[in-house]
Amino acid sequence: MSEGSTLDSTPRIARLSSHRYYPLLLSGLSGMLLVLSFPRFSIFPLAWVALVPWLVVLPRLSFKRALLSSVTFGFVFFAGLLYWIALFGYLPWVLLALVQGLFVTAAGICIWLYRRLSTTGRMISSAATWTVFEWLRGFGPYGFTWGWLGYSQSPWIDLIQIVCITGVPGLSFLILLHNAAVAGFFVPSSGGMRRRLTPLISVWVIILALTLFGRFGPINPKWSKTALKVAILQPSPREPREEDVGRFWTEEEVALQQENLEGLTREAAALHPELIIWPESALPAVLNTSEPLKTWAAEIARKGEAGLLLGAAHEDEAENTHNSAYLLSPEGEFLDRYDKVQLVPFGEFVPGRNWLPGLQYYPIRGYDLTPGEGFHKLRLYPWLDLGVSICFESIFPHIFRHSLPDLWVIITNDGWFKRTAAPAQHRQAAVFRAVETRRWVLRAASTGISCVISPRGEITKELELYQRGVLEEEVKVQEDVTLYHRFGDWFVVLAAALTLGCLAQTLRKAQSSRKTESV
Repeated sequence: MSEGSTLDSTPRIARLSSHRYYPLLLSGLSGMLLVLSFPRFSIFPLAWVALVPWLVVLPRLSFKRALLSSVTFGFVFFAGLLYWIALFGYLPWVLLALVQGLFVTAAGICIWLYRRLSTTGRMISSAATWTVFEWLRGFGPYGFTWGWLGYSQSPWIDLIQIVCITGVPGLSFLILLHNAAVAGFFVPSSGGMRRRLTPLISVWVIILALTLFGRFGPINPKWSKTALKVAILQPSPREPREEDVGRFWTEEEVALQQENLEGLTREAAALHPELIIWPESALPAVLNTSEPLKTWAAEIARKGEAGLLLGAAHEDEAENTHNSAYLLSPEGEFLDRYDKVQLVPFGEFVPGRNWLPGLQYYPIRGYDLTPGEGFHKLRLYPWLDLGVSICFESIFPHIFRHSLPDLWVIITNDGWFKRTAAPAQHRQAAVFRAVETRRWVLRAASTGISCVISPRGEITKELELYQRGVLEEEVKVQEDVTLYHRFGDWFVVLAAALTLGCLAQTLRKAQSSRKTESV
């Protein structure tokens, strides 16, 4: 393309921006392209250019139209990514997409304000601001990290190694930086083609350098000599029904599940593992109040001659119900228990249950689960501490930073999402928990997707949705301590400082411009 043809594109972009509907269409296009970069489509390279249509038109709009375009982009993206929420009602789906889109809208308005900055300044400030608001979206008891930009790159194993230093926010920053560089190519510049290409080529060099560093650099895991043979069960019972929400199974249903689990455990025991893992709510009953079930579970562990980690409910002395993971020794002794801390809003507890109208029209449990008192490791052997994460908790990096076990176990029940993209999206987050901590991650899912993930984020073995079976793998007990584990979200702090600095500079420029105009 000649310099002249590139400059000619500027009036065309201006005309598109001034049109009533084109900015909304381009913003919606960005949202749809970004959806395609995640499962079920997983066209992950699209993430590097998906935001370009939105970023190109955004600086050329009025404040009101920039706001509307950002709302459109955010809503289309989250409505498409989280389409499976509609299984529980169309209103929750729309509301969740709107709420999650608010963070995109806030980032979009800040990016719109940066339009007076230099090309490089716009790129860096836009990437930093997106990173901060994306992180804020996952913060607190109602946080939700689903759809973090960096998650889309799980197949690019060499590049994602950077998250053991920066966390996923560092990868999201890089993706947004590239999108901003491509968008900047279409912005007219007195330096011509060379000035527009230089930022883009610079980002390409950074991506290449980080990819090579991820392949050959010193951040790769140091393999320990201590090995552990594990077996993961995927029982794949029937799909949950709406009437199953919040209830425990009947005695007949529990008996069928016991038979299912016992058969798979015998199959697993024949492989002579040292640890057998059952998924979340493998026993859909309160285990500690049922002596027959406790006796049966202990006998299963003894027959298997292996440690047993299983998911079941726990009822404390105050009659509060917890979503729990029990650890049994090879001798059948109940060693320890972990109670889920980060509960699913509206899934395991309902905020404002007593005043929210219309709850009876949705599949919501009639009582709230109680969160556990804190995160802690479970010791199976003197040389083996397990970190346990239950379902929703696996999307939160800070949970995996609370302790440094020898390996991580994720137990989950994604059967509620049936054959949608949700189980694959959920599994995608687990890849990054492995790289961030440099630990093996063993994922046991009731109906799938069960898998074993190496400290580099490679899925070594996997069972597909509704594939009943056993996964067997020998994993290494790791001793690495990553920079991300030591220093946490330092990159977000840096991005926040950049964002505040850029906003301050933008406001100063705006004030200076107003003073000049008044003179």
